[in-house]
Amino acid sequence: GMSLLVHDKNGRYLRPGIDFFPWASDGQTDENGNYQIGRFPPGEYIIEVDRSCGYARTYSGGSVTLEDSIPVSVAFGAPTQAPDIELAVGGSISGKVTEFGGAQLDNDFSGGVFLYDSSGQQFDSNRSAFDARPNGIDADGMYRFDGLPSGDYRVEIADNREQPLRPPTFSGGV
Repeated sequence: GMSLLVHDKNGRYLRPGIDFFPWASDGQTDENGNYQIGRFPPGEYIIEVDRSCGYARTYSGGSVTLEDSIPVSVAFGAPTQAPDIELAVGGSISGKVTEFGGAQLDNDFSGGVFLYDSSGQQFDSNRSAFDARPNGIDADGMYRFDGLPSGDYRVEIADNREQPLRPPTFSGGV
């Protein structure tokens, strides 16, 4: 039941029925990990296995980064046998957000948590690559990012209240 997304060879997410032929579609794996994705015009495509169940987002060729993925070539008139994709087990980052001095967040808190990789690119392991909204913070102030590939990350807490108590805070309290 893993979701599969399709990108063009440049890494742009392709929306079925909007960016290309209406009968092409994203896909999903069956209980054995097998998959078949709808009909695509000739070209090169990158398949993304969206992260879930503790696995990192993984692309065709087994890469955890879009830049290192291997495009799959599609030709007219013949089914394309895409290479198997071995999922990478992901790590996680979790924490608790409190008011200054350690007090529990008040009910007016409407912010979120953003995660950035070592190059400064926003990374959210809980949403697909094309959705950059902040990750939620639960009523106890807890947040969690799952399915992370190995690397260094920076966490940013955004306080979206009309009169925020503090400016955005990054990991390490900066």
